[in-house]
Amino acid sequence: MRPAALDHPGMAPESIPSSIPAGAGRARPGFYPWGLLIVVLLIALGVRLYRIHDAFWTDELYHVIGAHSLLETGKPYVPGYKTGQYLRAYPVTWLTATAFDWFGDTEAAARIPFLCFNMVFLAVAFLVVRRWFNVHLAMILVMVLALAPHELILGREVRMYGLFQLLYFSAAAIGFEVVEGAWWPLRRRQALLLVSFLVLLLVSA
Repeated sequence: MRPAALDHPGMAPESIPSSIPAGAGRARPGFYPWGLLIVVLLIALGVRLYRIHDAFWTDELYHVIGAHSLLETGKPYVPGYKTGQYLRAYPVTWLTATAFDWFGDTEAAARIPFLCFNMVFLAVAFLVVRRWFNVHLAMILVMVLALAPHELILGREVRMYGLFQLLYFSAAAIGFEVVEGAWWPLRRRQALLLVSFLVLLLVSA
């Protein structure tokens, strides 16, 4: 069938009737990606909550014992530690003590903050990879991280490494955006980068 414009050379293209529905081809909101992301995050939360009451393992005890001492004496003493006080990543010990104070003296209470950090990391990783690459790659990344064994350990252990993962990844993303991005004025991006590095220094001390 010949287009009407060919039979009527003087007819303007915009006046040609079209059988294509209005809005066809436009992206419409649906289950993907946000609905699927919520499902993946809920699965990730579920597997991290499984057996969260298990006994502390050796590496966690530095912060756990230090947190108990912090609540009792105001100082993070760990018996047998070379300097007496365990000051490595002190904000993590303080956070563990706060969790004990708020939620009770249990393994689950101590691990809740670090579980939250890991869930935030999964969401941030999705947003960053979606911005830099595409939504499909971001979704694959989050699906892998949701169930990866090493991520399950980082996702709830009473240690500084899960928090480091979130902060270092975020700082790297902010640093890239300071150089390449244009989503905020340059001064705001520089200030945000400075704050992120100060937080890293505080936690890493």
